[in-house]
Amino acid sequence: MENIANFDENKPLAKLLLDIFSNLNGNSKSYDPMTAGVHDVVVTHAEHKLSQKGKEMKLIKLRSLTDGRDVTSYIMKFRKLDWKKWQNINVGDRLKVDVSFSNGFATVNPIRVISKGNEIPKKPKVALSKQTILLFDIEIFKHDSLFVFRDYFTKKWYIINNDLDALRQFYLEYRDSMFIGYNNASYDNTVMRAYLQGKNAFQLSNVVIKSDDRGLAYKMFDSHKTPLFGMDLYQDNKGWSLKEHCAFLGLDIKETEVDFELDRPLTDEEKKKNIGYCKNDVLGTEKRFEQNLPMLVAKAVILLMFDMDKMDLMKTNANLTARMLGAVKTEVRGDLTQPLTLDKRLEVNTPEIREAYLNHEFELNEDGKLNVSLEYTDDDGYTLVYGSGGVHGAKPSYIHIGRFLMRDFGSLYPNTMEQFNLLSRNIPEDKIHRYGDLLQQRMDAKYLEDDVVNISGLDVPTWLMVNGLKLPLNTKFGASGAEFNDLYDPRNQFLVCATGQLIMTNMYEIIKGKADFIQSNTDCHAYIPNSEADEQAIDEALDEFSERIGITLDKDEFSEIWQKDVNNYIGVTPKGKVKIKGAIGLTGGMKVSKAVVSNAFINYLVAGKDYKEFIYECEDIRQFQIISKTGWTFDGTVTRDYYGNETKAQKVNRVFAIKDPEKAVTLWKVKEGTSLDVEADEYVDNTSYCKAVPNAPENYIISNEACGHGIQLDEIDKDYYIGQVEDTLELWFGENWKERIEQAHHERKAQGFKPVEVKNYID
Repeated sequence: MENIANFDENKPLAKLLLDIFSNLNGNSKSYDPMTAGVHDVVVTHAEHKLSQKGKEMKLIKLRSLTDGRDVTSYIMKFRKLDWKKWQNINVGDRLKVDVSFSNGFATVNPIRVISKGNEIPKKPKVALSKQTILLFDIEIFKHDSLFVFRDYFTKKWYIINNDLDALRQFYLEYRDSMFIGYNNASYDNTVMRAYLQGKNAFQLSNVVIKSDDRGLAYKMFDSHKTPLFGMDLYQDNKGWSLKEHCAFLGLDIKETEVDFELDRPLTDEEKKKNIGYCKNDVLGTEKRFEQNLPMLVAKAVILLMFDMDKMDLMKTNANLTARMLGAVKTEVRGDLTQPLTLDKRLEVNTPEIREAYLNHEFELNEDGKLNVSLEYTDDDGYTLVYGSGGVHGAKPSYIHIGRFLMRDFGSLYPNTMEQFNLLSRNIPEDKIHRYGDLLQQRMDAKYLEDDVVNISGLDVPTWLMVNGLKLPLNTKFGASGAEFNDLYDPRNQFLVCATGQLIMTNMYEIIKGKADFIQSNTDCHAYIPNSEADEQAIDEALDEFSERIGITLDKDEFSEIWQKDVNNYIGVTPKGKVKIKGAIGLTGGMKVSKAVVSNAFINYLVAGKDYKEFIYECEDIRQFQIISKTGWTFDGTVTRDYYGNETKAQKVNRVFAIKDPEKAVTLWKVKEGTSLDVEADEYVDNTSYCKAVPNAPENYIISNEACGHGIQLDEIDKDYYIGQVEDTLELWFGENWKERIEQAHHERKAQGFKPVEVKNYID
C-alpha cells in the first residue's frame, strides 16, 4: 500500500471518457433557450394533460433544425383560437413557427406545417468551444467568490477570485467541456450558473445549503440558461463525504482556517489560504475521479449505446434508468396489499413459509412498506430469516476446511423481474422489451472473445460495456421502490423480493436432506453434500429447476470458510482465490481505516501468517490510520490535549495510536442543548460530549497532513493494532479462537490444501 493511493491503471480511461462524451448528443449552444424570431422546427413531444388547476391543455415541445435549441409551449383548451391551431399537431410534424417571449415565458405561433412524420432531430454533437475534463470546486463567502478549475490532461490551474468577467470569459472558452465535481449537481453548478447570470452567489449558496426547499434555488436564476455538462462524483459516494474519501486515499485533509461567516471581504492572506484549501479539494476530487473512472466510463458507455444526450450524464443512476426504459410516473395502484399467487413454476411445501406468503392480504409496516418477516428453523436446527433484504441464514462462528459448494443465481432480482413479468408497470408496453434486451446483451457480452466492441463508431473495451450494462439492470429494482422516481411501483418491487425469496425456498427444499447447509444469502445457498450421489441428485434437480424458471444457476467450489455470521465471512477456492464479505473487507478496500487490522486478520486465517509479525513488519503508514467523522447530528468537534486544553477540531480527522501519552489527544463530538435545573426551576444551557473515535487507542494523535508528511512510523503504537486483531478474532470465533484456528490450519495441511500467499487485501 502506498501512503497516497495511486490509480495509474485507470488514468488512460479519462481520454476514453472524453471521447465518449464528445460523441454524445448535444453541445452547449443547443441547450440555450430558443431565441425570439422565426424558426424551422420539429415537434418532439405532444401531450394532452391537465394543468395544476385541472384545466385541459396540450404540452408541445419543439426543436430547431438549425441549432438544436428547444422551446416549450402550453396550449390551454379554453383559448379556442390557440387550441384550434395546435390540436392536430403531433410528434414528428415539421413547422415554421414564430417565437416571442413575455416575462420569460415563450409564446409560439405556428405559421405553417411543412411536413408530417419526420424523425425527431438529435441535438448537434459538434463542440463550439474547447473540450476537456475540468475538475473544479468553489468557495463562496459573503463578499468573496472563488472558482478553481484544473485541466485533467494538462494539469493547468485556473483560479478566478472575485472576477465575474474572467469567469464568464472562461465559461465561454470551455463551456463544451466536462465539469467534474463533488456534489456539484446541486451546489457548485447551481451557484456558478447563477453567478454567471449576475446573481448574488452568497444568497444562492445559503439557499442551497440551508433551505429545505431545494426548488427555491431554481427560482432565483434562469435554470434554462448557462448549461454545464459533466458528472457528479457525489452520486457514487458510497455514503462518504469528499473529506472521508480524501482521508481513505491518504491525502491532506486539513480544513480551511478562514471563517465562512465573515461579514467583510477577505484579506490577502485569507484569500491565499482559501485558494490553497480549494486547490486541495480539487486535488482530492481528481484522485476520487481516478479511483472511480471505470464506473464513470461504464455509465457514459450506456448513454452512447442508447444515443442519449450529454446532459444525461448528470442524472442519478436511478433517474437515468427510468429514462432509458421510458418510464412514465403513475399514481400508486390500489393493489398494494393484495394476496400473492404462487407462480406455477415454483413449489413451496414448507407450511410455515406458505402461510407467511400465500392466501392472505399483506400488512404494511410502520413505514408504510410491504414486508414479510419470518424466522423458520428446520429439524436440523438450521434457521432461515425472511425479511426485506431477502432470505438469510448461517451457522454462526463457523470454520470449515474441506470441499463445499456455493450455488447462486445469476442476477437473481433482474432475472426475476424479467422472467416473472415483474418490471415496473410504469414502463410503456412498446418499451418493456428494453430490459430483457439489456439482460441478453450483458449475457452475450460476457462471452465475447473480442477485447473491444464498436459502439456508434467508437471502440470500447468489452469489460466496460459489460459493467455499463450492469448499471440499469441492478438499479431498476431499487428505483421501483423510490417514491419520486418514474419507475415507482411498490407492489411489483415487493413481488420481486417475495418471488426471489420463494425461489430460494424452493431451492432450499431441493437441497434439504441431501446436504449440510453452511449459509443462505439472498441469491445463494452454500452447503456440504452428504455424498457424491446426493451431490449428483442435487445438481440434476437444480438444473431442472433453473431451466424451469429461466434463471442461470452457477456452481462454485470452495475449500475453506471462516464465518462469523451470514454477513461476515471469508471463503477460499481450491485455486487460492479469496472471497471476503462484510466489515472486515472495509467495503471492498475503499474504506482504508485500520486497514492493517483487516489485512493481518485475513492473512492469519487464509495464509497462516502470524498477525503480530504482519503488523510489526508493516511499514505502510496509511494502513495504521483511523478515520473519524462527526456526523450532522452533532454541533461540532473538540480536541483535548494531555494537559486538558480544549480546542476546536475538524469534522473529519485522521488519528493514529501512539506510544507517547504526553503527545496524545482525545477527540469529542459536541452537542449543544438545554437541560432543566430542578432547583432553579429553569432551563439552562448544557453541552454534552461523546467520544469521537470508537474503540479508541489509549493514546492517539491527530495527523491530518498527507500520509508520510505528518506522523512517523516509529511513533505508532503497533501493539494497539495487534490487540484489535485479537479482539476481532474473539468476536468471530470465541475465547478459544487460537485453538480453533490452529486446528483448522492443521486440517488444511492434512487435506493437502496450500495456504494462499500473503498480500494486502485492503490496498
